[in-house]
Amino acid sequence: MNTYWGAIVIMVVTQLPLSVFLYAAFMRGLPIAIEEAATVDGASTTQTLFQVVFPMLKPVTATVIILTSVSIWNEYALSVFVLRSPDVRTIAPTISTFVASQGSNLGAAAAAALISVVPVLLAYLVLQRYFLKGMVAGAEK
Repeated sequence: MNTYWGAIVIMVVTQLPLSVFLYAAFMRGLPIAIEEAATVDGASTTQTLFQVVFPMLKPVTATVIILTSVSIWNEYALSVFVLRSPDVRTIAPTISTFVASQGSNLGAAAAAALISVVPVLLAYLVLQRYFLKGMVAGAEK
């Protein structure tokens, strides 16, 4: 209770199934012939992994980063129940408390909400070219 590590462990455990599902679906669609060609060209298993497989995982990695970041950034219930101290609360309950304290000051509430959206929006804009590729990777055969 009231520790970042406790919240981090819970958030990682809740996001892990989706991440594993996306990676597994994406990797099923990768042709094994590329790895075999690297082996024929003389690459070791480690070289094949780091120089061939990992670079092909960029689209799904970007998708996992975006989906996990948005989910964790918007996490409200965990912060309210586990992180009760105002010093360790995440952004969603902090903004909720701020809006409640401001009462009818809608300008301040809108500014707080806008500030909370900016980091996730920037991450999406940087990773958007990979996002769609990673989302549909397991859907097509």
